[in-house]
Amino acid sequence: MAKERARRWTESFFTDTYRRVGLETRWERAAEEVAAVKKVLRLKKGERVLDLGCGIGRHSIALAKLGLSVTGLDLVARKIGVR
Repeated sequence: MAKERARRWTESFFTDTYRRVGLETRWERAAEEVAAVKKVLRLKKGERVLDLGCGIGRHSIALAKLGLSVTGLDLVARKIGVR
């Protein structure tokens, strides 16, 4: 029941409009955001990171570019084109 409720919420929130509005800006900021996370957590190249609620993967991709091994998981990944 909770899983179905979560799916309904995510499907109504993460629409095509969500993807279009401000997505470019969010991609640009991802590298800066993950650099700060990497520093605070003292992550080293090759360490494993789990990105829960990864969406389209902007943070996962930026983390991988920093040399981290990343697994992303999201309820709506298939809906927004990430497999």
